[in-house]
Amino acid sequence: MAPENTVTPWRALAVAVCWYAGAAMAGVPFVLLENAGRLPPSMGAALTALVVPAVLLLPTLRAGLARALLHPPMARPVRVGFAFVLVLIANKAMLALLPVPVAEMAPTGLNFWVVVQSAAIALAAPVAEELFFRGWLWARLSRSWSPNVVATVTGVAFALAHAQFAASVLPITVALSWLRLRDDSLRAPLALHLAMNVFAVAVTLSR
Repeated sequence: MAPENTVTPWRALAVAVCWYAGAAMAGVPFVLLENAGRLPPSMGAALTALVVPAVLLLPTLRAGLARALLHPPMARPVRVGFAFVLVLIANKAMLALLPVPVAEMAPTGLNFWVVVQSAAIALAAPVAEELFFRGWLWARLSRSWSPNVVATVTGVAFALAHAQFAASVLPITVALSWLRLRDDSLRAPLALHLAMNVFAVAVTLSR
């Protein structure tokens, strides 16, 4: 492996793609076992929702970046709240105008594993994704590219990572990148990401 200071942005992107694919694949066995009836209902999805963020966190933890990325300034509540409202409005408008698929949980009744899956989606996923995309990857690309280019590239990577739901996450992708640029800290985008996921999970479970 090349020393950290010699890693090119293109190599960093290639590593990020491979790592994200590996994290996604780490959850496949649990889903297959559940579909085969070897795990209780919702257990496979819950374990996947826990394992994928855990694997995604490893590059940031290995590089020792987590504490530095979460340094002050604190997330500004007004700015985060403003972004939250704008994302909700943009999502509603997009869904009304375009046939955009949206990722949703599909729990079959509320049980322990559904609660675990919900908590993982609401809390673990945002933390892992922010530390990976706007943390570890952002820091690597910033060595060679300007902040605006880094924001664009990491935003595109984040959206594409959501596969067929890429279009539906565009509003929050823009908001997260904007917040990351404004304060040069992960606290604001992390706060927004957590708020959006908690809100989405609450709406889904309320149905």
